[in-house]
Amino acid sequence: MKITRRKFVQASMLAGASQILFPFKSIGNTKSTGYFGLNPIILENPDAVFIMQTNVDSKTSSEAIRQAGLHFGNSVFSLTDDASQGIPLSQKIVIKPNLTCRQRSSKKYSVTGSMGIVTDAFFVEGVIDSLKELGIASEQFFIREVNCPDDLKDGGYLDMAARTGIDLQAIDTPASQLTPEQIVWKDVPNG
Repeated sequence: MKITRRKFVQASMLAGASQILFPFKSIGNTKSTGYFGLNPIILENPDAVFIMQTNVDSKTSSEAIRQAGLHFGNSVFSLTDDASQGIPLSQKIVIKPNLTCRQRSSKKYSVTGSMGIVTDAFFVEGVIDSLKELGIASEQFFIREVNCPDDLKDGGYLDMAARTGIDLQAIDTPASQLTPEQIVWKDVPNG
């Protein structure tokens, strides 16, 4: 069954309202199955582009941004009993936010001015929290970065990692100088 974007947005709005009215009921399956996966609507519409509007009023509204990440995670991920499409809850999770350089060397640099260049750490925290609600433990989450690792503090990533308990590592080493234990090569057929 295909679903239109309008129907998905309407369903998401209803799901969001149900979270307010019934906060202990999840959108998907609420019993532990050992697997999680993408919302069935997303799976059934692989060519669709979904856009989520938020009510965040300011790029410095950290709690509103975290709530938007939580809402996003709750609308995208759910428990499933389908082992063929689900991912085991014991799986390690690698998160790759857009952590580019914040241009700290610029005379015009400010933390607030550079927001929007990188994925907001509070949004990522909300997504992590949504996955933790499904039963995934903090120690299963990993973020690695090689772009401007000194910028992670300004971006709030060091504090976010401390709050969530995830494994965040910044590698300030050119790829040609990495040791074999720092590299995991994977073949990606037809990548």
